[in-house]
Amino acid sequence: MSLDFDTSDQRILWPGYVYPDNWNADNSAWWRFGDQASPGADGSGSIAIANPASGPGTATNPDWVEAINYVRNRGHRVVGYVHTSYGARAVADVKAEVDAWYSLYMVDGIFVDEMSNTATDQPYYRDVFEHVHARPGDHLVVGNPGAAATTDWQVHGETKIANIVAIFEDTEAHYLTWSPPAWVANYPAGRFAHLVHTVTSGSAAAMRAHAETANAGWVYATDDVMPNPWDTLAFWPAQATP
Repeated sequence: MSLDFDTSDQRILWPGYVYPDNWNADNSAWWRFGDQASPGADGSGSIAIANPASGPGTATNPDWVEAINYVRNRGHRVVGYVHTSYGARAVADVKAEVDAWYSLYMVDGIFVDEMSNTATDQPYYRDVFEHVHARPGDHLVVGNPGAAATTDWQVHGETKIANIVAIFEDTEAHYLTWSPPAWVANYPAGRFAHLVHTVTSGSAAAMRAHAETANAGWVYATDDVMPNPWDTLAFWPAQATP
């Protein structure tokens, strides 16, 4: 999967924190994502983040297996959620959850939530990155600090700690006045994701234009609100193919 694409080929990064209602296939969020999300010019698809239990849980759930396989069989990728508490969580616990994701669901990679933006935490996250990349199969690492670091240390060269970094996670009101740091322009848009919630109706054109200006290759926007704006599939299929 090449990440060297520009903003003309935007795809979706969907936090799929909604239980897969596979019995309701005509209106299942996971089914609709699989059928309608942007495939990308290279056909490698969009990305859904699976999160059964603030992580993989301790046993395989057949409903999640069915949903994950459905999305993957339609050319998209599914990454499993783990959190790191901004580098404070024991790295052994994080790596154990990575192993569980691959053992229980054979995912395409890992979504590393609560990623630190502090460069001195690089060894911790490099350890996680290398552990994911040592798993069998695909091993995409999507990091989520939710804000942009002051330098490019998370994505730079051989010491990078993520393949994709979510450098924005906040409201539409903030997003439309926000600009990424200058270093972001030095990389392909496929290295960056923006997650926008509390979106008002009728703002799709303005958001699309801003996402392109801000060099976002992966975008998801929702009218859902805090405390959990990621428990639906919003504006679908209107935003399915940016």
